[in-house]
Amino acid sequence: MLITGFSLLMGFYVITSLNYLYDAKRLLAKMRWFFVSIIIMYFWFTPGEALFAIHSDWMPTIDGVELGLSRVIALITIVLAVNLFLKTTANKDLMSALIWLTFPLNMFGDFHQRFAVRMTLTLEAVAKVQVLCKNIRQDQQITKNPVAKISSMVASAYQNVLVKAEQSPCGPIEIPEPTAPPLYQWIYLPCIAFVFLI
Repeated sequence: MLITGFSLLMGFYVITSLNYLYDAKRLLAKMRWFFVSIIIMYFWFTPGEALFAIHSDWMPTIDGVELGLSRVIALITIVLAVNLFLKTTANKDLMSALIWLTFPLNMFGDFHQRFAVRMTLTLEAVAKVQVLCKNIRQDQQITKNPVAKISSMVASAYQNVLVKAEQSPCGPIEIPEPTAPPLYQWIYLPCIAFVFLI
């Protein structure tokens, strides 16, 4: 199932643009230590038969290798899918879809409108903060201590965000009109489910 999902995803990348893989590659590079920790935990801390015919406590187990690799491949597939989704979906379309999906929650109050406003502000803020962090990273003094480097960058980013927030003028927010997905898009899910069933 993982191989099928990964293959379908690569097919979507080929259909849209292979250039989107560049951003996904950067995201995966940031998660490399997370993947290493998963591999270590599963390979060497899962009980079972040793991978090789060498009786040693330091040998990874067959079950651990299977579980560890399946978790890593699943996470890589999720990152690739989210990256492709965000690259091929405009913020306005994403917002409209989320508002349409959360419309039934209006029975509990004005959640629908508050969600739309918060989502709009979040999407606008993320892009600005990313540029801000990139500039801080470039202007940062070179230091060999990684902890000092990270703490200095976080402190600078926090202070800059507070200053920008106080200086930003208040203005109207345009919320897109929620629209239901086109009929042909409803066919995607049963088609993909059918591929997995096969």
